[in-house]
Amino acid sequence: MAAKISGVRVVEKAEDAVGREGVGLAFGEVDHPDVWDFDRESLKYMGSDDEALLEVGSSTRRAGS
Repeated sequence: MAAKISGVRVVEKAEDAVGREGVGLAFGEVDHPDVWDFDRESLKYMGSDDEALLEVGSSTRRAGS
């Protein structure tokens, strides 16, 4: 659904900041877009190309590049 928004593109092989592969949504500048990465199975948000969300127990920790 989000890929139907003007200027948003699907990235089939996107990686978050720690290298986990998923599906992404890219938006913003064409030369250097922001990419939000989602787990391919659960569609859970994993982070972006600049940061990653890492689960630790029941809390969530952010890791940046």
